[in-house]
Amino acid sequence: MLGAVAAVQSAASVREVQLAWLRSVPEVVSAAGYGFYLLEPSSLRPLDVAANVPDRFLQRYEDEGRQDDPVLQEAVARGGPIDSSRLGPPCRWQHSAVCAVLEEAGYHHSLEAPIIVDGVVEGTLNMARRKEDPPFSLEDLEALGLVAEQVAAAVTRARRYDQVSERTVLLADALDAAAQPVVVTTVDGELIFQNRMALRAVPGSHQTYLERAHPVLHEALEQLRQGHQRVVTAQEANTTTPVAGSRDERPVADLGGAVAVKAVRLRSRQDAVVSFVSFRPAGAPGLPDAALPLSPREREIADLVSQGLTTRQIAELSFVSENTVKQHLKRIFAKLQVSSRAELVQAVWRAAADHRDRPADLDAAT
Repeated sequence: MLGAVAAVQSAASVREVQLAWLRSVPEVVSAAGYGFYLLEPSSLRPLDVAANVPDRFLQRYEDEGRQDDPVLQEAVARGGPIDSSRLGPPCRWQHSAVCAVLEEAGYHHSLEAPIIVDGVVEGTLNMARRKEDPPFSLEDLEALGLVAEQVAAAVTRARRYDQVSERTVLLADALDAAAQPVVVTTVDGELIFQNRMALRAVPGSHQTYLERAHPVLHEALEQLRQGHQRVVTAQEANTTTPVAGSRDERPVADLGGAVAVKAVRLRSRQDAVVSFVSFRPAGAPGLPDAALPLSPREREIADLVSQGLTTRQIAELSFVSENTVKQHLKRIFAKLQVSSRAELVQAVWRAAADHRDRPADLDAAT
């Protein structure tokens, strides 16, 4: 008995509960045939069955026996196990359609116990013995009734697990459909999930988006570990490289592309973090006029920030003071509802990418 209970309680999914019961139930009650039905509660229509009997017999039972199965009817009415020898007058069993179905398959005695979840019959445990075997005893009924209670508890728990698994698959599919690389890690950097976009190769590079973003991602995670924020952003440092044949310098973002990461610590699990990766390709065009709700001057400054330029560099290129650039940035932050240059970089790159991906006829219509 204890082995059967341990087997069903250790099963993760409902199907595993069924199979665990089939493997372990001979330790509890001996029989020639075993079956585990999951039923639609209102109609008792079978939804699934696991059994060690031939499929042909199962089909005959559905076609000819279920509608006239007094053992099933009595088990459901009682809310507990019953066998064919305890139905009252012997003729009730012997003249039933299911008795003939069992006899044809070489069986004679029938025992069934309902699986009751929250007061509703959601399945049955079925057993059959041959005619030369003894009828089921009261001890058999009691043992199967106890196992049925454990099976009901296991089914309840396994259904919750199945629901969580289904939601996990649904969430993974939804994240895979996103056009932005999304990565889920522990706060210490252990990878939990990466969507398809994160696994794609960066244009013009042998690296994937996740590999390209790896240093910036770990910088963001370090900020989360050291502080108390729930949301942080990080981007590649604004290093500059001389342009060939010139004294000018250009940011790395213009040469090999640049990465920004927004990392969010999850409320439901404090050691888990979801990170959104943005990438600006090398030589990407400026921010289109209609991409963000900014004035032309604000759009120009936002685009220069997204290229990795400092406030001083932007002031020099725009022929304004650094204080004027700072005032523009305050207004830009307010309009776009961002709180840092890294968040602004992501907003600009995302808007530019969305604008590039829009169909030409949609642009024409607007």
